[in-house]
Amino acid sequence: MNSPFSWDIVSLMIVAIVFFATIFKHMTEGQENRSFLAFQVSVFFMAVFDLVSEILNRNPVDEPWWLPAAYITTYLFFIIRHLVNVIYLLYIISIAGIRFKLYRTVHRVLILMPYVTIVMMILSNLFSGEMFTITFEEGYKRGDGILYIYLFGWIYSAIGLYYLVRIRHYIDLHKWIILILMYVMALAVMAWQGLHEGLLVEMLAYALALLLNHLLVLRPEEILDVNVDMYSWRYYREHLRHCEIAGHPLKIVVIRYFNTPEVRSIFGEKNYNSYMRDLAKRIRGFLKNKKEVYTLFYGPVGCVCIAFDDMAYDEGPLMRFLLDKFEELRKDELCLASIMQFKYAVVRFLVDIRHAESMMGFTVRFPSFIPLQQECIEQKDFESNSSFKLRNHINSIINRALNDNNFEMYYQPIYDLRSDTFATAEALIRLNDPKYGFVPPALFIREAENCGLIKPIGDFVLESVHEFLSSIRQEDLGVRYVEINLSVHQCTHIGLADYITGLGKKYEVPPEMVNLEITESVNAVNPEAFMENMGRLVEMGYSFALDDYGTGFSNVARLLKMPLKIVKIDKSVIDTIGDERSMSVVENTVRMMHGIGLEVVCEGVETKEQVMKLKNIGCDYIQGYFYSKPLPRDEYVRFLKKHKEAKSD
Repeated sequence: MNSPFSWDIVSLMIVAIVFFATIFKHMTEGQENRSFLAFQVSVFFMAVFDLVSEILNRNPVDEPWWLPAAYITTYLFFIIRHLVNVIYLLYIISIAGIRFKLYRTVHRVLILMPYVTIVMMILSNLFSGEMFTITFEEGYKRGDGILYIYLFGWIYSAIGLYYLVRIRHYIDLHKWIILILMYVMALAVMAWQGLHEGLLVEMLAYALALLLNHLLVLRPEEILDVNVDMYSWRYYREHLRHCEIAGHPLKIVVIRYFNTPEVRSIFGEKNYNSYMRDLAKRIRGFLKNKKEVYTLFYGPVGCVCIAFDDMAYDEGPLMRFLLDKFEELRKDELCLASIMQFKYAVVRFLVDIRHAESMMGFTVRFPSFIPLQQECIEQKDFESNSSFKLRNHINSIINRALNDNNFEMYYQPIYDLRSDTFATAEALIRLNDPKYGFVPPALFIREAENCGLIKPIGDFVLESVHEFLSSIRQEDLGVRYVEINLSVHQCTHIGLADYITGLGKKYEVPPEMVNLEITESVNAVNPEAFMENMGRLVEMGYSFALDDYGTGFSNVARLLKMPLKIVKIDKSVIDTIGDERSMSVVENTVRMMHGIGLEVVCEGVETKEQVMKLKNIGCDYIQGYFYSKPLPRDEYVRFLKKHKEAKSD
């Protein structure tokens, strides 16, 4: 490394390696990757012209071509040297997710004006020689005017640092450090070369910055799913979040293969991945000459997402192309495509769907939103279908409900056949959104489980019911206990027992007034944690009921392991008791439960005929619309008072 040009040669090798890795891994899609690719190319040419100009300037030749060549390569070096600052700034802006704002003329002018000024100053050196001179006698020699070029160059450093400060709150610290390190290294090498003029380390600093950005900021091993040659689900979420924070709208075409598990089991993972790689190749081939800025993502449940930066992009030709190719493949009955089933959606992100997590959920579940015969969801569907609007904004609806107290507890009376009283009830949560109205529990509870909000909702239910029980006089209404549903997450939470007993002490509600309702699915998640919580609560006096009996893989051995008090037979079973064989099953179930010391609640009872049959076979409790639908708190109290008065009369 004694040659002063060795560092430039090493730098070129590093840049070439990074460039090859970028192309090989298809990291050329999307604004971030395109900006980074442009950064690589500009650094490469900067290193080339730096190397050539230094060779010429240090080795003058008494030939007529030498002086023009030395001047041209030096001018090109300075022009590209400062263009690198502009491109790196655009790279930072792309990572921040606000590159779309540069489509406006005012932003372009603000970004390009300093660089145009720098280029004009460099070219003015042709006449003034204030920046630098090149002669046969002295070679390259700097002038005082060179400082003005670097002063304007520092403007880009200041703008870049400004954007880095802005995006600090939503990118990882190590990524932020790598991005800012570019400017630190640039200032350091400028100072170093000022003291050691003969040692060319500036290009090496830029090459190392490229390598660090490739490995630690873009992280190809994390964002690329090599099995299908598309960007990963994790990167899809990250991209959506950046665009949401920056307010950058996208047009996203989502193709959802909804029978992926069956296809994989029949044809195997290798053939399935090969099909997906071929699909990615076809999409890239179609869009190759369209000059569209897009990013291609893949989700593990058969989701292929094409995110376009241009909201005005017409996806019609692309989808016709893919559908035609798909029909061609389906003609071969032995081909994997012959059994593939998919639907697609065209979404204006931040218009039709406003939040990243909602978009993630929609990407997976949208086939279930539309009729079987409907092939796609388009803009008109989002605008006209209230069900779509509700589902697509469910995440923000839940958050608003938690923040604005839009949740409300209802109570469904449960009739005790033995005492002819409504001594118990099931607490049921309801959500009335000020914008969308009533939101079905099945919808918001499932979404809350998916996005990690089920615990605060469960805590709201527990506290609301304890507060209600503390506000009533048990002897006036005859309420022995209220059933409270626990989610799977709550059942396995380490602090469940302490939280419930804490509420009991806070509201002075004895444990026997609370019956905790669970489902069999808790055993599939973390049975050890669940059994520990259950054991502690039973020791403290709380009782448990098993909900939805008859809908899962119920067995007596599992029931015997759990310290239950009640088993609730599901409505789907009760609806069949008009059939003689089904009635016999229910009768034997009730007899068996009584035999192992459990009480039985029959859910979803709607007719007098059902009531009489269930009473004759010895059912303990009946819950359903025949007696009452779920009631708001005050109506439930009035219902109990009315029934008690009628009974006393």
